[in-house]
Amino acid sequence: MAEFSGGAAIASGLRLVGRRPGAVLAWGLVYVLLAIVPQLAMLWPMLPDMMVYYKQVLDSVQAGGALPEPSEHMLRVQAQTMAYQPPQILLGIAAMAIVSCAIYRSVLEPEKSSFASLRLGVQELWVGLVMVVFYVLMTIATVGAVVPVMVAGTVAGAVGGASWSAGLMVFLAACGAVALVIWVALRLSLAAPLSFSQRGFRLFESWALTRGQGWRLFAVVLALACIMIVLEMVLAMVAQAFGAGAVLEHLDEFRAFLAKPPADWLARAAPWIAGLTLLYTVILGLTFTIWTTPFAEIYRELSKAGGATKLQPKKPG
Repeated sequence: MAEFSGGAAIASGLRLVGRRPGAVLAWGLVYVLLAIVPQLAMLWPMLPDMMVYYKQVLDSVQAGGALPEPSEHMLRVQAQTMAYQPPQILLGIAAMAIVSCAIYRSVLEPEKSSFASLRLGVQELWVGLVMVVFYVLMTIATVGAVVPVMVAGTVAGAVGGASWSAGLMVFLAACGAVALVIWVALRLSLAAPLSFSQRGFRLFESWALTRGQGWRLFAVVLALACIMIVLEMVLAMVAQAFGAGAVLEHLDEFRAFLAKPPADWLARAAPWIAGLTLLYTVILGLTFTIWTTPFAEIYRELSKAGGATKLQPKKPG
């Protein structure tokens, strides 16, 4: 049975960051332009009301009173923006597919390194479609796993009331449901690099490719999750130190800024917006690279070891 190196997979993302830092920045920028900027543009009509509301919140906090209610105009604009959520979701999926394919290309097709390995073609189309179907299946699996937990809770409540045995039954059912969802996700985790490499819809073929690899895949995902948690904690401390902490230390200046006309906000906040956008771009590029690269590396190792040979499409003629 073909195997892969978990350590090499976990480190592959960090190695790619060190090898192609410019491409990592480009991947983050592409995602920001395709997925984040349209969302901000959609929220732009709400900005004046949001700033006024934040000023009222600060005033209420200082006065020790209750938090104010959002204005009717802000609620109305917020309701109108809900109609734009479907195209926003599609743009987010497209951005994720484009960036993911660029990372897969860096690992599986390193000779195609021009333009930060970014392309827009059939590979991105198939990977995007696989992502959509994968998310739908995972949603169905999650709902299907929650139902037995609800049934167990109902039965336990009817039979044992609020006893410890009833709680244990619900806890065990919840653990089993979570384990089932994680197991399905791990077995389908190579569908995207498979579809990229073979230029076709290859979702369920991942099930055969990952046979016998469940615990290794789980260890890799657990390690990646720990890396992400540490990164998030560091970023949260930085944000606390330079974001919320700075606002609290200069509360009067911030209130004075909110009191300015909305037309002055953009000019005054432009340096902050530029700096935060650059920081967010770097964070997104790092996150995508560290999380996505290992699955391309795992697919590459299994394919090289012969695990994906039988899945290769037949050549015409």
